Amino acid sequence: MQDFNSPEEWGAFIKASTVIPEGFRFATTALEFLPKERPASKPYPMRMSLISLDRPTTAFAGVFTRNAFPGAPVLLNRELLAGDQTQAILINNKISNVGSPTGLADARALTTEAARLLGIRSDLVMAASTGIIGWSLPVTRMVQAMPDLAHGHPATPLEIARAIMTTDSYPKAFSVKVGQGHVFGIAKGAGMIEPNMATMLVFLMTDLDQPRSELQASLGRVVDATFNCISVDSDQSTSDMCILLSSQRKPRVAQPEFEAALYQLCENLATHVVRNGEGTAHVMRVTVKGLGDDRICREAGKAIVNSPLVKT
Repeated sequence: MQDFNSPEEWGAFIKASTVIPEGFRFATTALEFLPKERPASKPYPMRMSLISLDRPTTAFAGVFTRNAFPGAPVLLNRELLAGDQTQAILINNKISNVGSPTGLADARALTTEAARLLGIRSDLVMAASTGIIGWSLPVTRMVQAMPDLAHGHPATPLEIARAIMTTDSYPKAFSVKVGQGHVFGIAKGAGMIEPNMATMLVFLMTDLDQPRSELQASLGRVVDATFNCISVDSDQSTSDMCILLSSQRKPRVAQPEFEAALYQLCENLATHVVRNGEGTAHVMRVTVKGLGDDRICREAGKAIVNSPLVKT
């Protein structure tokens, strides 16, 4: 794992080493709002982001938190994942849209407005939110800021990776070349990684024309071997998701070749989530041998890394 001496050095690495797969566009914008849940002497900042394809895709997949009380975006995206196509993901930080009585309606209102501005069907836009639990989204302010996402200047990989951060201390973005195309991903997360991924948001993109069934199967296996094997503070959250989209622009590769590249990408992202953990000063890797069963090995490893005694 390469080390970096400054945020500027890390940012330069992302700029030089990441490639956006063909057919994707990123956009970000900033806004301020006053929360209705608590008095505030000055507005809170929020960033909104949009990941979009230039045309709908039939090749997409998703993995979500196992938390029994997921946030509204998770509920919405589980529903949309059953559809025949998708084309965009609308993302906001600062508020997680969890526990709000109007959470699902707010998520639908925002994705519907994003779809209107993009000129596409409302069921082609997914939602993702991260931040404070229990607050309602400032829907009016977000709608007012949304034209910048649909019609503003495209964002770079570094800008989109920064825009989805909350308590992360640095952005996380990588790409891997495979066949005639690439797989690219960004992630946020610095704590509350249980039960499996939890507060992480991970967005993966490729231009390889892999069948939807293969995308879902590969994503499930790769997430299980990467994001589901890390720990920071053993606390739980409600909002995680890992979405994989293909623009279907480049010829497909064999599934083992694609899955190996996806694993390399997700291992990099997962490792940096741990390195970026809140209060992290040391990172350890636990290797379990001799048990003969992956599930038992993973449970044994998690018991070790989630132990406060071991960590201290």
